[in-house]
Parts: sequence; structure tokens; C-alpha cells
Amino acid sequence: MLDMASRRKRRNIQKDFLEALERLKNGKPKHPALLERARKGILTINPLSVSMEARRSRTLIGSEECRYPNIRELVLQAGPRSNRTVLKSDVVTKLRETVHVLQEELATARTLLASQRITIDALSRTLP
Repeated sequence: MLDMASRRKRRNIQKDFLEALERLKNGKPKHPALLERARKGILTINPLSVSMEARRSRTLIGSEECRYPNIRELVLQAGPRSNRTVLKSDVVTKLRETVHVLQEELATARTLLASQRITIDALSRTLP
């Protein structure tokens, strides 16, 4: 169970993220790099920009299994693609899963091919 200090710290972190998100929505960031992007008209709202603006670690809201999933969801809803922002880590995870499945299918195909080759060799020896 969280003690009072931990709860207070957690509330402060959430507050920092929410305030940063509001500043970005309004186009008025405080972070110098984000301020420059806003001036150029290329400011986007995503977990990285919100983390930079909040001056907090991106890992707190950067992945699906993050510590603050409710904040992450708000950030993704506010972003340019409100359905869901595709993260490199998510793409890599899905590609690794696909590679694993394909490797298993390849091993199965090779086994089947070897079995058929043995059958063909056996049949060719029995023919005159």
C-alpha cells in the first residue's frame, strides 16, 4: 500500500503531465525545443513531447505497460492520430512475434519436405 508521501509524489507527477498536455494543446509549451517547434508549426502531441514538456521520464507514459496508463491514453487521444499513435517499440514487438511464427512455419515446412523426399526416394528404389 502506498504511503502518503508516495501518493503525493504520484499526484504531483500526474499533475505535471496533465499541465504539460494542456500547454501543448494550447500551443504554448515552456520547453525550449518544443517552443521552437510550436513557432515553426510542427509541434505534435505524443508521449515524448508531453514528457519533455513535463520534464519527466518518457518511460512513465511511453509504452502500453507504463506506470501512468490513464495519462498515456489522454496523450494518445490528443495526438494527431487520435485512434492510436504507433510506437517503434510496439512495431518491433509485433515484428518479433511475426518472425517467430514464420520460423515455426518454416521448420514445419522443412520437416514435411524432408518426409516427402524420403518417401520419394523409397518409392524410386522400389520401381524397376
